[in-house]
Amino acid sequence: MAISDVCQNKTKLNEISSVSYDSTVKVYDIEKMTLINTLSKHTKGIWTCDYSNAGSLFLTGGNDNSIILWDSNSYETLSLINKHEEVVYDVKFSTNGKYFSSCSKGTLCLWDLKNLKEPLSIIKGI
Repeated sequence: MAISDVCQNKTKLNEISSVSYDSTVKVYDIEKMTLINTLSKHTKGIWTCDYSNAGSLFLTGGNDNSIILWDSNSYETLSLINKHEEVVYDVKFSTNGKYFSSCSKGTLCLWDLKNLKEPLSIIKGI
């Protein structure tokens, strides 16, 4: 299946993840050239991924309009966020690791990792 994004773990530099339209995340050890894990929590294709600079957090977003926050050590799901009305095209952590942003068609959201019930800010019509 087609890979839509790839990102490098910023705390374990030998680790990269790819996301694809088959709704899976593949985690690889690039030094050993081996597959470490396959994650399958999204229900549709995945567009985007990002690792936090601070701590052990990892984000994915995709065609199911959801964002998943993962623990990048255990790759367990920490939170499933379903606040977007459209496909989530991109997710990015802030450099301090306290916030992240997500975007879908015409909507940009800013999130505080301490409270994932609602975005801190929503900008529509962009």
